[in-house]
Amino acid sequence: MKITAVGGDARVEAMLSRAAQNGIATGERGADVLVAPDMKTLEGVRGLWRTDAARILYAAHSPCEGPFKASCAGLMDDGDYVDALARLTAEGAVVRAGERSRWALMGAKCAVTGFGRIARALVKRLMAMEARVTVAARRAEARMEAEAAGAEALPMEEMASALDGALFVWNTVPSPVISPRDLSVLPVGAVLMDLASPPYGFDLDQARRMGVTASRERGLPGRYCPQSAGSILFDAVLRHAGEAKANG
Repeated sequence: MKITAVGGDARVEAMLSRAAQNGIATGERGADVLVAPDMKTLEGVRGLWRTDAARILYAAHSPCEGPFKASCAGLMDDGDYVDALARLTAEGAVVRAGERSRWALMGAKCAVTGFGRIARALVKRLMAMEARVTVAARRAEARMEAEAAGAEALPMEEMASALDGALFVWNTVPSPVISPRDLSVLPVGAVLMDLASPPYGFDLDQARRMGVTASRERGLPGRYCPQSAGSILFDAVLRHAGEAKANG
């Protein structure tokens, strides 16, 4: 088997390195398996890969679109891969926040918006660090789950209360759920991180103008821990390569 990759970040280099360490050939041409973030990344480079190559897209869902959808796997529907990625994201989010604040997480009020995979992994780590965590979530079931994990839980309509006095805030909702009015209750110097995809959860420029240490951290594993993220990607690629080829 030969693996090649198009686009992506440092995790892809780590994935190819691990493939080579396991005796799997890597290179641009004639590959059996092509790894990329999404199908759009592959446009314009068709001469580099075989038409029957398996396509593994690590930032896309299945089924993939286009003429090669039968031999294509979107890893964002792989529960094991997504769960592992969420845990790496949560770890990176905690480390990044700690680097940007002069406050400890222990005893600090922390707010998390949403309660999906990343938020659940994040709350688990924050509780272990003895932070005081408030979760803002739409669904009553999600709020009950957050409370069972030891956090306070509020509906999205009470976002200002969830954020009031919070020194650390992480958004995981890919929708503008934090308004400028909500931002106004944050202390000057609070750390606010967006872990979601576009259109993101808040106005980044507005938050910074209000004295909040705000950033967008999409794709955090590829920057925080590319070796670990690459190892997870490699394992997922091996799981799906045979299946994608069989369906082609």
